[in-house]
Amino acid sequence: MPTPNSSNTNPYPIHPPYLRYLNRGILTLIVLEVGLAIAYLSTSLVNGNAPDFLDFNGLRTLPSLIQAFQLFLIGAIALLLLVLSRQLKHNLSWPLLLFITILCCFGGLDEVLKIHLALKQFNWKGMYLGILTAIPILCWKDLVRLWRSHRDVVLWIAIGISVFVAGGFGAEYLKSGLTTLFSGNVSETTLFTLEQTRTTIEELSELIGETITVYGIGRFTIRFIPVRHPSIIEFPNSDQSR
Repeated sequence: MPTPNSSNTNPYPIHPPYLRYLNRGILTLIVLEVGLAIAYLSTSLVNGNAPDFLDFNGLRTLPSLIQAFQLFLIGAIALLLLVLSRQLKHNLSWPLLLFITILCCFGGLDEVLKIHLALKQFNWKGMYLGILTAIPILCWKDLVRLWRSHRDVVLWIAIGISVFVAGGFGAEYLKSGLTTLFSGNVSETTLFTLEQTRTTIEELSELIGETITVYGIGRFTIRFIPVRHPSIIEFPNSDQSR
């Protein structure tokens, strides 16, 4: 039977109240994102365009700001883990945390300012995909350590990135295919409906993918939040109270 000091015991267990707060927050965020996607698609199809604050393709709209906030949050957590690495002793290397910080902060700025729109002749999606591929290759030792000690974290982050890449990049590449396949064969209304649906799937996948990634990182981070135990109050016995 393993002792409390055995290697099988996780030195950083998740405190249940913190996990409940994290679960509720992430679930609320996903419900909000799905609701925004439904509102955007329905108003676009009915009115021909969605309100400006709901525009999934717009600049500094509500969906765009949510996505930027999540990217900045991931970058801020990575930076905090980097700065407090000696105190927390989480065994993550500084290159991994630095890569994540730079990538997410630049991604957040790009989401707010739409920097990629100025790079029309540059394959910016290929650049992002290349960086996402390079990080696990260059920092594979970190992933091995995480897999051995925090397997749930690795799985959730992998699911989040997969949803982001499959929905976001996949839907973008599907755009040219749909245009070629249906151009001249269907009405403009059908093409508009297909494009709005594709845009909704693309942006919603990116939002939910980021949210799941935040959840995975959150499961790792809350392990280092100190647990406050209630004070023990000793009541005097009847003999002493007399």
